[in-house]
Amino acid sequence: MTAPLHPVALHPVALHGAPRSGTTWLGEIFNSHPQVRYAFQPMFSYAFKEFLGPDPDAARIAAFWEALAQSDDAFIRQAEKRADGRLPDFGTSAPTHLVYKEVRHHHLLPVLMARAPTLRAVLIVRDPRAVISSWLRAPREFRADLGWRVEEEWRAAPSKNLGRAEEFNGFDRWKDATRIFLDLAAAHPQRVALIRYADLLADPDAGVAGLFDLCGLEVTDRTTAFLHAGTRADPSDPYGVDARRRADTGWRDRLDPGIAEEIAADLAGTPLAAFLD
Repeated sequence: MTAPLHPVALHPVALHGAPRSGTTWLGEIFNSHPQVRYAFQPMFSYAFKEFLGPDPDAARIAAFWEALAQSDDAFIRQAEKRADGRLPDFGTSAPTHLVYKEVRHHHLLPVLMARAPTLRAVLIVRDPRAVISSWLRAPREFRADLGWRVEEEWRAAPSKNLGRAEEFNGFDRWKDATRIFLDLAAAHPQRVALIRYADLLADPDAGVAGLFDLCGLEVTDRTTAFLHAGTRADPSDPYGVDARRRADTGWRDRLDPGIAEEIAADLAGTPLAAFLD
């Protein structure tokens, strides 16, 4: 009988954030750890998009972890980008942790946390003004070429979300995702880390040390080198990842001031205002 490609009893870790919130960078930070088996957006992949369904039980969730651990699907491993240098190819020989990242399907997280007691979650939130600004600059995400208009899309993203529960584009869905994250952090304080993107940028060493500790990992030289050396990717690429991040203030020059003011006014006096930089 052939032995499994990887042990099936890996410790599961979920990385979630709204689109354009730094999840790719966060995912590669975890991927840099020698003991991590990393999966990129498996719930969006052709291989796994129907695996969990809308209401998975504990057995189905456990089967999901096992399938992810053993899969070498090119999409979830981002094989093409690693081969051409757009993403680092770290390699893992003896993983102890299974880490996946998602920008969709946040509505499933409460179910996963309730029915998978070993699951740890790292939830990242970026200033929504930066999120919207970044989305508008990503040509494959905001389809100006199809006639999408900023004033019609920035708040509810109807052309992008298409009414799908798993999609979290636009300001209104940023609010929905962030409320889910806040509720999970309050309900599972020993298992959930909720981090502001700006704080991770400001002190990545301390931020990563805390996140790794929650997940039962120690910071290694390889992760430290990744945080400080950067990658060969173009840091101006809206789809790229580079470890040498700068202050997240570019939205102030790019986002329509009226939109920025409306977002700030909408959040004023609410718990979500804590994520405005």
